[in-house]
Amino acid sequence: MTGVWVDSEVWVTGTIGPLPRIKVSDMLGYDESRKPGAAARVEQKGVDCHREILNAFARGMDFRPGDRFVVLDLLPNRYCEFSRAVVSRTLAGETPNIFYVGAFSKHQKDMYDLMIGEVYKHWDKSSEAPPAARPRTQAEINLPLTLLTWEAASRVPGWPPSLDNKFEEGTPEAEELATAKKEFFDTFPAAAASSAANQSSQAGTPQPQRVSGTPDYAQSSPLDTTRDVDLPKVREAALTVDRLATVPGKRDKPAIILSKDARVWLGNTSDSSQTWSACELFGFGTGAFEWKVIPGGCFNF
Repeated sequence: MTGVWVDSEVWVTGTIGPLPRIKVSDMLGYDESRKPGAAARVEQKGVDCHREILNAFARGMDFRPGDRFVVLDLLPNRYCEFSRAVVSRTLAGETPNIFYVGAFSKHQKDMYDLMIGEVYKHWDKSSEAPPAARPRTQAEINLPLTLLTWEAASRVPGWPPSLDNKFEEGTPEAEELATAKKEFFDTFPAAAASSAANQSSQAGTPQPQRVSGTPDYAQSSPLDTTRDVDLPKVREAALTVDRLATVPGKRDKPAIILSKDARVWLGNTSDSSQTWSACELFGFGTGAFEWKVIPGGCFNF
């Protein structure tokens, strides 16, 4: 980083930060019943964090008319946080204005739509924007229905029966559709006769029924999620199993032993008693493992 950037705070101090980190509860995709795992949490540092990184580069710079601050992001992270930070700065009116060029992949279209939504919400709050709840006019609910289909067998125009259930009964749209249907049959009497004949021929045809049922607990009862599980306890010294891998216990996690007979042993290898809450045992950042070849397959331990 040379040239014009020598006046940047990042160049002068050699540091960036402190940076704000996003709360887990504020992460995209957060669900109280299904919280993001460790790997998912690493994917998001937050828009405010990336916004402060951009501001750190801009502080101390003397931007002149015609200068451009361009961010070239060839590999945006999953949640496109640099691009969302640029949009956030722009909507807040922060200076200098930053131009963003990024290469999004197809699976990031949801982030592209999210940014468009943020721009529209900002526009709706503007004094120049029309009312957010636009009144519907008669022209908007009029249905310009004329000749809808042509029934080749009877050689008469047809009214698709599927239209009759498009709108809830009693709504303005349903009433408009009923009026349009009446006008259609008044204009094409042969279509009304053909429709009545089709309904008569289908009256005796049995309609498919939706399959429904309830779980059958005749062989076993549902899992009791409130039960206390008291598993057999074995001293580590007496544990004679062929070990594939061992992960030492931590303050908030038990020790883990994987044996060759595909069993998992959990325990406390410290000298004091421990109590663990619900936690991740296997996944990102839960221990140091290495690749081992196992007869019959390859597993990542």
